[in-house]
Amino acid sequence: MSTSNDWQTPNQVGPYAPMGPEVPQPSSGTRTLVWILGTISLIFCLGAAACCGFGYWGFRQFQDQMSAQIKQAVAKSPEVEEHVGTISEVELSFSAMDLPAESGKMVFDVRGSKGSAQISVDPVLLQKEPEKAFGLLLPSGERIPLTGVSDPLSEPKGAEPPPTNPVPNSPQVEPPPSTPAPGPAPEAPQKLPEPSPAA
Repeated sequence: MSTSNDWQTPNQVGPYAPMGPEVPQPSSGTRTLVWILGTISLIFCLGAAACCGFGYWGFRQFQDQMSAQIKQAVAKSPEVEEHVGTISEVELSFSAMDLPAESGKMVFDVRGSKGSAQISVDPVLLQKEPEKAFGLLLPSGERIPLTGVSDPLSEPKGAEPPPTNPVPNSPQVEPPPSTPAPGPAPEAPQKLPEPSPAA
């Protein structure tokens, strides 16, 4: 005799398959926790990326500012004109600052119309004796002190003072005068005659 289930196999899949143990579904609290942790992680990653981006931008601004000051300071030096020529590019060199001979100094890679070299700047001497703070390091290893160098920390000669109005293209507004303008004094109010009592 056959039973009604003889034609079904134990591994049968489909709507008529025997029901097995139920798989527990994750609770909604677990799902909420995953979303909260994911959102916090995303915000943290975006914040870290923004900090790194702003840090890099700030460093590049500092490096560009320093390079422009060094370029302006050494541009008229006869040694730079002889070995490098007209300076086209100045960039901070971290690898050269790691050398023992340049310890505590700022070193810049300089490229010009006649060649390339490095400029070494001693920050301690820059404050005390700016004319002795600069040195030109040639690719051959020779070190030449620079002459005719302007002080990069001083204001450039012939520079215009900053404008008094910080907002460009806006009309100048003069402050009100602190004393009254000269002119006729205002008249004092006159007294009206008193009415006489009616008789």
